Amino acid sequence: MLHKLQILAAAACLLLSTRFHIAAIQGVAWASMYAGYQQSLSPIEAIERTFSGDAPCDLCIVSIEIREEAEESPDRILSFSSVVLLPPTQKTIFVAPPQSTFHRRLIPLSRIPQALIREIEPPPPKSHIC
Repeated sequence: MLHKLQILAAAACLLLSTRFHIAAIQGVAWASMYAGYQQSLSPIEAIERTFSGDAPCDLCIVSIEIREEAEESPDRILSFSSVVLLPPTQKTIFVAPPQSTFHRRLIPLSRIPQALIREIEPPPPKSHIC
């Protein structure tokens, strides 16, 4: 259930950030205008009057206002200043450094018998073949 809500929230954010809501409002406005004009006019005349722009409906005016407002100040469209993602907490959280057990396994060189310590000879030089 949570996964579906996350997908739905991500899709809503994507649609709002691409200003899909403005296009959706305009599409609904055109569809309702065409349906209204088609009752009294032929389909071609209804399409011409719908897209002429001479008599915009209320939704067209709302769509134009939102589009102009978005062009003037694009940062006002999605303002997250009032959204709190994590609630404030009164508890102080301390994080302890990781504990390593490697230093406990190390043996000082003075405790290793000299017979086990041998010098490693460096490898012979490599010849460069061109």
